[in-house]
Amino acid sequence: MDERGEKIELEYHIPTLGNIRTCLHKESADLFSFLEKQGEIQRLKKLDHLGVIRFAYESAHHSRWEYIILLLSLIDRCKDVEDIHLSDSVKLPSENDVSSGFELLKCWALLTHIGHLEWTFTSERALMLELGENKKKRGEYLRFFQSIDTALKTWAQGVLENGDIYHFYQAIAFIRLNYFLKSGSNISPNIGLNLLKTYVLKENQGGRLRGLYRVYQSIRRAAYLGLDTHYAPALINLNLAQLFTDNREISVIIYERSEENGNPLNLLEKYLYERLYLAERSLQAITERDGKLREKIRDEFKKVDLMAIIDKLAKGELQKDIEAENLEKVVRLWISAPEPFGGILLPKTNLRDKQMNLESEIGKLNKSAKISVWTTPYGTDWVLQSHASTNSIKDKVAAYIVCYQEAVKIWEKINKKWGKIITEAEEDIQDFLFSKLAREFIEVALNFVFGQKFRWEWKSVNGLHDAIFTRRKKALDLLETIVDEKVSESKIDELSAIIDLLSSSKAQYVIVAISNLIAYSGKEQEVEFDGVIIEIDKENSILISIIETKHLLKSSRREALKSLEDKMEKIGPEKLEYLKRISPLRTRTINRKISYSFVKLPIPFMN
Repeated sequence: MDERGEKIELEYHIPTLGNIRTCLHKESADLFSFLEKQGEIQRLKKLDHLGVIRFAYESAHHSRWEYIILLLSLIDRCKDVEDIHLSDSVKLPSENDVSSGFELLKCWALLTHIGHLEWTFTSERALMLELGENKKKRGEYLRFFQSIDTALKTWAQGVLENGDIYHFYQAIAFIRLNYFLKSGSNISPNIGLNLLKTYVLKENQGGRLRGLYRVYQSIRRAAYLGLDTHYAPALINLNLAQLFTDNREISVIIYERSEENGNPLNLLEKYLYERLYLAERSLQAITERDGKLREKIRDEFKKVDLMAIIDKLAKGELQKDIEAENLEKVVRLWISAPEPFGGILLPKTNLRDKQMNLESEIGKLNKSAKISVWTTPYGTDWVLQSHASTNSIKDKVAAYIVCYQEAVKIWEKINKKWGKIITEAEEDIQDFLFSKLAREFIEVALNFVFGQKFRWEWKSVNGLHDAIFTRRKKALDLLETIVDEKVSESKIDELSAIIDLLSSSKAQYVIVAISNLIAYSGKEQEVEFDGVIIEIDKENSILISIIETKHLLKSSRREALKSLEDKMEKIGPEKLEYLKRISPLRTRTINRKISYSFVKLPIPFMN
């Protein structure tokens, strides 16, 4: 309770709901008063809920406090839901008693979020990465948790070593809470820390606590999905008004399951991670600030203790003077697979290890390119996005090569683990993963050659992949299978040309466009390419082959050559003579039936 021993009523205006209210009693009221005296409530009111995403989407300006108030209010709504039981007191594993389940959930809502720093997950990720690389500060971090509890130290060490960004803020919450408690409080340090410890050490939760944790997780997810889809661009959203007017909906989000999708919020969460939280624009905004922030953190490591650094990051002192670098996205790879393939073919990715390994690889090629790895809190999905300075083709190629090398490693891991079934499963694996990666690599490579003034569309053929990424020999097998199936004669000619050119390649892996590619300028179609092949040679040069096919007539070789030359001139007239000089256009004939012309362009091909 507050100093007068009264309950604390909080009110906040949320655009989709109007004024909402929540009431704090006993433990949560004491905790609120304590945090308010520390200035933490005021900080949370100023803290952007979505952090750096605010720079990518200006409308994403809601505060962390707005989210907390919504969460607290939803917890209150549970009083009217028949199958949610939160009224009884709760005994923690530490033997401390909490007056009710309502109070425990509200304490969790207040405590966990004090671990969020300015720029939220961007700053927390930067600190986690640098902490993992600094032996002295890592030791300081682990000693703090060891001083509280051995099991807690094991948990905190696992969060750091596994690159668990979605739980690292909870580790920060312990450090900040402990600091606040030392400054003097009417709250017992043991109770405050035990409330947090009960939340993170799930193996110590008995049946009652597990049920309360499940209720809290469902409500907190509904709260952030509802707010974030209102403030940020989203095609689908969660209707918060429905939650506040129909008690059955709260029960649904907590208890309802289906064999295919689980909780009904799962699909919305996955949509938001791909289209908002880890969207291309969001990751670019993060990457443009990440390097300088991490550099500042490294400098601070030499001067002050870990708590002082966390305090500066929480207050935004290290972030405030950082100017965004001028970068553009090069390659974006969203690595995912539908169940049951996800957990079988794609092991869970360690964000910290992957990020540091790829930074090392990109440094060997060019130190100016940037790489950004983010995992998701669900399943095994993760995203790799590379960036480079706008005017440097050298940086862009380095960023491209590292992403390509990672895609090869993913293919090899799948092949190593599932080599016995890979032949039969190759088409399925192309469908759900490598075909979309291949499309990205091809479109980016074409932009290297012709600039970004064109939009590339795929002239998809029903039943066929648009593109494939695989070993050259497997690519030939797949293409031969397609030719033997019922496709049009013109498509057989085009695929035969690709097969013929691939047969003379020495590349181990290839990226092949099966569908034709059409270049658009606005709404106007400029050219259509019959075939595109991407190879990476031993010197890490990108080789892009563009193919034009003609069914054999008397003049078909000349026609194929002229047609390709005309297309190249139409979309790259200023480069045509240069392209012809470094890689002349050539023609070949197949079985006296098909003629095709091709050009194999090395990238970068200009200073």
